[in-house]
Amino acid sequence: KGSAEATVGKCSAFLWSTDEGPLGFELVINGIQRAWSGSFAAWGTRGWRDFANTPEEDVKVEIRTWEPDQLLVKSDCMAEWVIPKCRCCQVGKMEALDSQKFTLGERSLWLRFYPKGDAEAEPEN
Repeated sequence: KGSAEATVGKCSAFLWSTDEGPLGFELVINGIQRAWSGSFAAWGTRGWRDFANTPEEDVKVEIRTWEPDQLLVKSDCMAEWVIPKCRCCQVGKMEALDSQKFTLGERSLWLRFYPKGDAEAEPEN
C-alpha cells in the first residue's frame, strides 16, 4: 500500500515533473494502463491511488509521454481541438478522448471524440 488513501490490496503510481506546463502521459504497470493529459505545476504530481491490484510478481512499469491536446477558443462561438496523432493511435474501439473544458458564449462545454468509433453511433451519425 503506497498511498495512505489507497484501498487495501491496491498499488499506487504517480509521476512527478520538475517542470511546469502541459504534458500527456500513460503509465502501464504489468499491462494495466492509465492515462492523463493536462497541465503540471512545477514539482507537481499526477497519478492514481488505486492504480491496480497489489502485484504478487515482478513489476514492469512503462511510461509514454506526448504533447497534450490543445483546445483553442477562436471566438464566442467557435473552438478548435487539435489532437496529436499518437493520442488517437493509443485509443481502442469505443474508447473516448475528452477535451479540456471551455466556454463558448455563456455555455461551459467539452468535447468527447471516439477516434475508432462508438458502438452506439448510427453509421451516418
